[in-house]
Amino acid sequence: MEEDYYNILGVSKSSSAEEIKKAYRKGAIKYHPDKNPGDAEAEKKFKQMSEAYAVLSDSNKRQIYDQYGKQGVDGQFSDGGGFSGFEDIFSSAFGDGESIFDSFFGGGGSRRKRRNRGNDLQYNLNISLEDCFFGKKIEVQIPKSVSCGDCRGTGAKNGASPSKCSYCGGAGKVRQSQGVFSISSACPYCNGNGIVIDNPCGKCRGQGTERKNKKISLTIPKGINDGQKMKITGEGDSIANGENGDLYVVISVEHHDYFNREEDDIYCQIPIGVSQAVLGDEISVKNLANQNIKVKIPAGSQSGTLLRVRNEGMPVLQSSRKGDLYLKLSVTIPKKLSSEEKKIYQQLSEIEANSNSKEKVKEKRKSSFRSFFS
Repeated sequence: MEEDYYNILGVSKSSSAEEIKKAYRKGAIKYHPDKNPGDAEAEKKFKQMSEAYAVLSDSNKRQIYDQYGKQGVDGQFSDGGGFSGFEDIFSSAFGDGESIFDSFFGGGGSRRKRRNRGNDLQYNLNISLEDCFFGKKIEVQIPKSVSCGDCRGTGAKNGASPSKCSYCGGAGKVRQSQGVFSISSACPYCNGNGIVIDNPCGKCRGQGTERKNKKISLTIPKGINDGQKMKITGEGDSIANGENGDLYVVISVEHHDYFNREEDDIYCQIPIGVSQAVLGDEISVKNLANQNIKVKIPAGSQSGTLLRVRNEGMPVLQSSRKGDLYLKLSVTIPKKLSSEEKKIYQQLSEIEANSNSKEKVKEKRKSSFRSFFS
């Protein structure tokens, strides 16, 4: 009896397309003939798994197979044992353009030649909390690879154009056939670039780039937060006959002596006197923009009370909205008193003592009353 395709791949009939794909990838790499030279059993299993995947990865073929078995799909193959289209299976069946041969042999993961790309760079930028509030335009010096001034980035002397690689015809890859298999790998002559430089530039020695400090203008947006990144496309390292990498600017916000930020809200501590806490008051405080704003302190405020001032916080990134400003009240107890202040506090102390004494008498009467009728 023919072995069931599902059993060959080690999956069930209810397995999803993704599960079938993963099972095939794992098995195909394990039993690939180039990994098992001279092993006839491994080659047989590899062919069986490839045949099974060719059917089960196709929804129409899978439906026919589930109904009629292998005889229902025999017409899909070019002959009874092996079948055509091995390369198509490996290079396109995974949906992401990746060939199992490419990933196995380091061929680059795509049938289409990818253009060379320079390295991405990271720059750490310290800014103030005020910079986060107002936004800022700034210029920074970035050490990076830039196009060589002598050869204009070609790598060839006097800016001449590089020659097409004669070995791979400019494709950057070469293919080797082994029976029914076709394996793609980077061209050993041009290292996968597709071009060669016959007469290298004397300044950059054919690299096409030189190291310099480049001045780059940055715009810090309002509301940016500590740890966030800004991507500057194309301002990474340059590379000969390729595209530039990108620059990532990492924001670090310096500590502020007066304000603290929590997301889009701003917090600060406001010292007030005892009389202000007891009687209430209206005071003037400065916000992060150094503007005076009026704030009412309710009578009877306790130390630690938070007063909220709407729309006086940090601008919300990429929005016209703002967070809120929170004022934390801190009642200040005087360490030294004038003779007049001391007299007033003594009078207040006597009033408080009499008030407490009267409260105690009232409480005692209430307690006696309750006990009499209990």
